[in-house]
Formats: sequence, structure tokens, C-alpha cells
Amino acid sequence: MSEKGYSSQVIGRQWIETVFDPQTRDISNGHTRLLIVDGHCSHFSYELLDYARTHDIIVICLPPHTTHALQSKLPCSCSEKY
Repeated sequence: MSEKGYSSQVIGRQWIETVFDPQTRDISNGHTRLLIVDGHCSHFSYELLDYARTHDIIVICLPPHTTHALQSKLPCSCSEKY
């Protein structure tokens, strides 16, 4: 988050590189990872999408104004039993 509390394309790239990638790399066991995002502009910089492509991460964007209807209803933790 920036000093003013907003996200940006630079922060989006930093997040995928320093948070998402390191936290999902080992548990993926070499498989492709999926990152589902809403349509915020910070998710769509060339740098973020290029990083995702080169690190075997597929980025899918939910259509505008549908996040509430399309978001997963499953528990967030992979360790929970369904």
C-alpha cells in the first residue's frame, strides 16, 4: 500500500513478486499457479503480467461488478478439509 493507502501498478508488481510467488511456489510442487483478481488497475501492468508469465502463474480477471457473485465460496486455507 502506498503512503496514501492506495494500490498502484508498481505495488501490484511488488506484491506478486514478494508475497504471492514466494508463498505459493513451494506448495505448488512445480505446477502452474492460478491468481484470480478483480479488475483493479494495479493488477494489469505489463510488468505484473510479464512476471506472472515467466514464473508459471496464470492471471484471470473477474468481470467488472461481479466479484461478489463469482468469488469462491470454499475456505481460503489449503490445509482445511472440505
